[in-house]
Amino acid sequence: MSPPCVAFPASELPLHVQADVKGKKRKLDGGGNVDLSQCDLKELTQYRCFVDDPALPGSPVRCWAVNRFFRQCRDKKGVFMVETSAWEGLND
Repeated sequence: MSPPCVAFPASELPLHVQADVKGKKRKLDGGGNVDLSQCDLKELTQYRCFVDDPALPGSPVRCWAVNRFFRQCRDKKGVFMVETSAWEGLND
């Protein structure tokens, strides 16, 4: 069974990323905290699609692009990814 998923506001992401999935503080070379803005930004485009009328054969399928953003960071254990879609642009 996977661990429970904790919901929190996007503005708190920099605080939550300081701990790993087990709740232990991430250790960085030279100490300090993880700075999400310094991690590499990655983008993934997914598509959300709907069939106009599923009961009608040949009904059109309409799709919309959904862009998701991730930050690729590094701690002493290696590389980890954090989804930052809701966080990106909050500090502009």
